Amino acid sequence: MSVNERLRSPGFKALGIALLALLMLFPLSQVRSLISERQALQLEAQGRIASGIGGVQRLGGPVLSIPAQAITTVTDEVTHDRRTVVTAAAALRVLPRTLNIDAVLGMELRHKGIYSLPTYLATIRIRGEFDRQLLAERILHRNTEDAAHEQRLEHPEQAVLLLPVGDLKSLRSAKRLEFGAAALQPSSGMLSGMQALSMPLDLTTLLANGSGTAVPFAFDVIISGSDALNFLPLAAATTVMVQSTWPHPDYQGAFLPVQKMPQVDGGFKALWSVLQLNRAIAQSWYGDALSEEMFTAATFGVRLMQPSTVYSSNERAVRYGILFIAITFIGFFGWEHLSGHLRLHTMHYLLVGLALAVFYLLLLALSEHLGFALAYLLAASALVLLIVVYVAGVTGSRPAAALNGGLLSVSYGLLYVILQSEDYALLLGSLLLFATLAALMVATRKLDWRALVS
Repeated sequence: MSVNERLRSPGFKALGIALLALLMLFPLSQVRSLISERQALQLEAQGRIASGIGGVQRLGGPVLSIPAQAITTVTDEVTHDRRTVVTAAAALRVLPRTLNIDAVLGMELRHKGIYSLPTYLATIRIRGEFDRQLLAERILHRNTEDAAHEQRLEHPEQAVLLLPVGDLKSLRSAKRLEFGAAALQPSSGMLSGMQALSMPLDLTTLLANGSGTAVPFAFDVIISGSDALNFLPLAAATTVMVQSTWPHPDYQGAFLPVQKMPQVDGGFKALWSVLQLNRAIAQSWYGDALSEEMFTAATFGVRLMQPSTVYSSNERAVRYGILFIAITFIGFFGWEHLSGHLRLHTMHYLLVGLALAVFYLLLLALSEHLGFALAYLLAASALVLLIVVYVAGVTGSRPAAALNGGLLSVSYGLLYVILQSEDYALLLGSLLLFATLAALMVATRKLDWRALVS
């Protein structure tokens, strides 16, 4: 066989087609880079929306903070006089006995350009109680010496109530702030690195004048945010109820709901119940012995998930790009040599491969404005129509072009099914590739490739 015949042989042509398929990885990689760039723009736009209305919010129950001093008694070695020395100053932090939070999220999808972000206005009702007897024992009988001659001197008349809030600038309303029978006046404060409402109170007077075994508290606040709402279980027993019309909740954090109740409007309603034994946070401590990371580890809540963004769907589609280009090339190659008379030039394969790659660019551009499903239908229809017209012109056979169009339609229909089946995408893709190769091998099992010459 001459050199020219070898260059035109099916084996050499198959090698050239394989190299063309690998060459198609470059335009596909460019499309993937463009998807990443558009995702970055989406995140930037969502960040701007969140900065205006509020980002992920984190809300906890009230923490009673009482200024305290550690005092040590020392004896002068010369005069033998005893005197007290302040060795440290740190506030006593006390958590409530019970905490009940009821949150209703009013949803709105905010837009910036072509990008959107789910936002909410949360109306939150906080109720609970502190243990009056525990407070009295810890505060009113606080001056007992321990073995190291150290005392804790608290100042309950200078106490403050701290209510952790993720972002104070997103607080829209605080209509009711009550502790016992006292109405509280809020200001900004901090708790272990977290922003909080700070409300001063005279705990001595409150404990002296009150009665019963509990000191109740009540707060009604409205806070705006986006993406997620989280909670801190700051009580011996914490219950949280959240409801919203958003149809795609993603429960996250250290604790999952004990009860989930789908709503007739397509939204959700979820209930959490957390005990002191479930978390690594003490009921009382001094100063900043507990860090923000320790609080974060106990955080739980709900994320307002957008189930499948157009960019994640496009990213998954491009992953199968080389597979479908290879399947199309294999189909064309088999069809060319099974027909016995049809001869396609390598340039034909190249143009068809470029059309297959441009499909993903068209899909990305359309899906940003029309949604993924409609964009996929339009892009796939345009691709199939283009290849049908091209093949009809190259081969001069309309039936052959229509057959190719039908096979491409089935292939891209199967691709859409694969993209919608996230859990079974790999399995379905593998089966499709195996079925294509099996069909080609069965169809060409009696073909003498050595005898074929282009």
